[in-house]
Amino acid sequence: MDKRVVARAAAVAAAPTSVATASVASSPTLASATLVPADLPRTYVAGAVLAPGSSTTVALPDLPSTAVKATFRVAGRYAWKPTAISLCAGSTTTSGCLAAPALVTPTQSAGTSTVTLDVRGAGRLVTLHNTVASVKVSLVLTSYTTRASATITPAPAPAPTPAPTGTPAPTPVPTATPAPTPVPTATPTPVPTATPAPVPTATPTPVPTATPTPTPVPTATPTPAPVPTASPTPAVRPGPTNTGVPAGKTLKVHTGNLTVTTPNTVIDSMDIRGFVVIRATGVIIKNSIVRGGPTTYDRGLVMVSKEVPSSVTIQDTELAPSTPSYHIRGIIGANFTLIRTNIHHVVDQVLITGDNVSVRDSWFHDNSYWEQDPNYNNTPTHNDNVQISIGKNLRFTNNVMSGTRNAVLMVTQDRGVVTDLLFSGNHVDGGACSVNLAEKTYGPISGLTFKDNTFGRSTKVANCAILAKTTTIPLLTLGNNVYVDGAVVTVKRG
Repeated sequence: MDKRVVARAAAVAAAPTSVATASVASSPTLASATLVPADLPRTYVAGAVLAPGSSTTVALPDLPSTAVKATFRVAGRYAWKPTAISLCAGSTTTSGCLAAPALVTPTQSAGTSTVTLDVRGAGRLVTLHNTVASVKVSLVLTSYTTRASATITPAPAPAPTPAPTGTPAPTPVPTATPAPTPVPTATPTPVPTATPAPVPTATPTPVPTATPTPTPVPTATPTPAPVPTASPTPAVRPGPTNTGVPAGKTLKVHTGNLTVTTPNTVIDSMDIRGFVVIRATGVIIKNSIVRGGPTTYDRGLVMVSKEVPSSVTIQDTELAPSTPSYHIRGIIGANFTLIRTNIHHVVDQVLITGDNVSVRDSWFHDNSYWEQDPNYNNTPTHNDNVQISIGKNLRFTNNVMSGTRNAVLMVTQDRGVVTDLLFSGNHVDGGACSVNLAEKTYGPISGLTFKDNTFGRSTKVANCAILAKTTTIPLLTLGNNVYVDGAVVTVKRG
């Protein structure tokens, strides 16, 4: 296993104080006061997931316009390896801010720190940035310092001392409120608007108009129209902004495990603080989060029963354990569909034990990992985004999968034959080899199609996007699989 080496952040750089010093010198009559109003502390971010290398800007509407400094409590937890969290004033990050992170989280645990920022000219905005591993972040405003009527009291000064009275002019530092910079915070949402790709579907309609009524044959030709529907697939890549619970949803808390036994049950907008067991067909879980809880045995946050006919569709939902454990997977079973799901901090996101599984437009990342995992005789965790022990009619399209040590897609054939599998339009990275096809006692694997996928270069085995035995390779259907640098993927013999 590779060693996790995380560079610790450089020593905290001295915060720029030149602006503050100048303002005090130019206006000796100004008084400052550190305030802790009755409504503080105020929580602005509560356990939100921040992806690796991403930032989020937080508005502080309760911060007075006269505030010059603000003190925050920053917390991060459940990162699978140490990750640095920075807190910067304003809507963007700076190299100085990133060089002095507020917090470096411990592995699979929580960390907190207190940070004071100069917020003049920040437009009542701060930006959180995360480096190398997804982490749940919280941000609390604990106090702030104001400059009492700072920009008004210097006005009469011009008569006695013309020279100094010129200097108070800099105090309009608040005019840095050109915080029209909040506008960029709206930029993430336009991404989905790229989906107007349905326009091509209008093009087939002219064909029927050209068909003379005597010849109904042309009316059959529009059937190729489904071809354009494939083009929107790469339009939007799944990630933190378009998977999981949609922004603005209010969730109702359910404490305890939940077993569904009534067919066609719909679970909507719930925060389930327990495990879910599906024992009925046609169940739908949407706009929800499933957190699980403590457990002493292996289980999924969602379990689809094989003892009775069962099926479930999970969409716009997050599966994330409140307490990660080497016992917890995302979903286990068969006969399920995942759409726009965000699954993380589990050993395996998907463990398939049968037929009829569809996963699309979903984001799998930051798998749980232990150097000494009791499930593997105290050796390192073998984690996968998707593990298949048996099954057919399996579909994986337009997903982003990463964060594993073993494989993104692991076909084991531990319980039986795996066939009729489509893996298309996915962006994947990581693992020893990203795709590992193991024949075991059931022999060569046929009926598997890999096309239009993009593979990263972070595998532990160099150039190992797909690994298969020589008896399986000729049976694979391959097309347009490339690395992120554009190089064509070839199957490595295993």
